Amino acid sequence: MNRARTPMDQNRSETAAHNKPGAFSPFRIFDWLATWLVNRRLPLMVATIGMVLTLPGLWLGWQTDDHLHRASFTDEFPVMADARRPFWDMFAFVKEGTLESSGVIERGELPWWTPPNFKIAFFRPVAGITHWIDYKLWPHSPWIMHAQSIAWYGLTVFLAAILFRRLSVSPIVAGLAALVYAMCDGNGLPAVWLANRNATLAACFGVCTLLAYDWWRRSGVKLGAFLAPIALLAAVLGNEGAVAAGAYLVAYALFIDPDRTWRRFAALVPCACGWCGVVVDVPGVGLWCRWFGRVHRSSQQFSRIRLGVRPTCPGPYLRAVRGSAIRRACQSVCRSISHLLDRKSGRCCDWRTPNAAATSGP
Repeated sequence: MNRARTPMDQNRSETAAHNKPGAFSPFRIFDWLATWLVNRRLPLMVATIGMVLTLPGLWLGWQTDDHLHRASFTDEFPVMADARRPFWDMFAFVKEGTLESSGVIERGELPWWTPPNFKIAFFRPVAGITHWIDYKLWPHSPWIMHAQSIAWYGLTVFLAAILFRRLSVSPIVAGLAALVYAMCDGNGLPAVWLANRNATLAACFGVCTLLAYDWWRRSGVKLGAFLAPIALLAAVLGNEGAVAAGAYLVAYALFIDPDRTWRRFAALVPCACGWCGVVVDVPGVGLWCRWFGRVHRSSQQFSRIRLGVRPTCPGPYLRAVRGSAIRRACQSVCRSISHLLDRKSGRCCDWRTPNAAATSGP
């Protein structure tokens, strides 16, 4: 007696076809991917994938800011002889009070309307020493310099894959995260641009910080308590963006640290000592946070617009604009911005030039 096929019978038939040797099934692709993601050699494999994807960068040569770095270490650009500087100072493009004497406006590196107190200087000695090695050992071989950047990127992907496995409850999820990290174009860009190698270095030492900290807190290896602040300081001295590693450490203490008492926050003190390197101010250079604060304070039009008082800095720029019609158009745009801010804060902002504001009253 024949009976109608039930959904259970259909599922059994599909399962049998799926398990049949030699039979093709799209589910086998997911099985193979899951098996590959939990492979113990996955960190090495995803690091290789990341390096292979960035290999075309070997033929890119020098680009944009790379030529400024070449002028810092070589004599190939006589017109930029004043750009020679030590490796710990190579990212100090414009120091405080040196804008007019540096000649960057005359050479077209900065626009003519740059304020005289403008400063852009980063203290990145860890990144600088890697470039110093490049120009000391192989100054005319940019492909070797790119090879070093790619090697740093491969090491970063390798360490990130290990970190994901230590912190994730699912090895498949950790493996997939490592694969996505290796193939992300945003992570690969610093690996193929020599002047942006500092971002890769910051990521590499930032991941080392989290690995060492987790090694100490969950595995009980006290060496991690010594390595974590050193790695964090190296990350910050490679790129100021590594201050974000401090937020990851706080999140670790809140949600992952096995010690649920106040001691989990006390354990952050050694890393906080390394993180405090951010507020160190080297004379004439300064780190990012100090630099940003100074530029922000010198840009009064931005700070005063929050306070709602009359800004006067746009005046020199508007006076420099040739033609009264263009100037009036600029003032009209500024007044429109002022009205929008008035609605937000309820305060008065006047974007007229100082002379116009003085003649027409408050």
